[in-house]
Amino acid sequence: MRYPRQSSSCGSTTPPVARRPGGRTALAERCALLRRVADLLRERRETLAALITAEMGKLIGESEAEIDKCAALCEHDADEAGRYLADEEIGSDASRSLVAYQPLGVVLAVMPWNFPFWQAFRCTVPALAAGNTLLLKHASNVPQCALAIETLLRDAGAPAGVFSARRRHFEKEPSLADCPEVGIDPRRFAAVTRGASCVLARRWPRRL
Repeated sequence: MRYPRQSSSCGSTTPPVARRPGGRTALAERCALLRRVADLLRERRETLAALITAEMGKLIGESEAEIDKCAALCEHDADEAGRYLADEEIGSDASRSLVAYQPLGVVLAVMPWNFPFWQAFRCTVPALAAGNTLLLKHASNVPQCALAIETLLRDAGAPAGVFSARRRHFEKEPSLADCPEVGIDPRRFAAVTRGASCVLARRWPRRL
């Protein structure tokens, strides 16, 4: 499956995300990546938990539990992705009908600060398992957590361009709001966020 190409207006200001289509990799390879990420999460548990606590103030026990939950998610999806993504045969008048689950391409994840690892992982893990690539725009007060997640994926062996953490705000990089290939639906933003305000203003300026 070929992913949509980025236009020049988007490619000039966005990193090389989704230049390597994850959907072309075998499911077993993607699941193996998730298992390696789980192993690294457990190996770096104390360091990552301390980072969560330092950036957003969560109690260290809660931060450790968050890392454990992310590792468990990686292992669960690695074990069950084949079942979740399997074609589903359905009855019809045709010779064969089925529901097939295919990757969408680039997934833009705009995440809040309150669970800096879990909120990112609950989107990233199933997206990667399904063969998508992901661009993470994390909350501005947890930048080191975002970079730590990017490092985890890279150290686990994720190919270049499969996952990238974005460090700039929408208002400082409006091309993200304008890029149809990234697939931003402004209606799915929480209207109280700065990112939502920027995207909505650029998509529907006469309605604000």
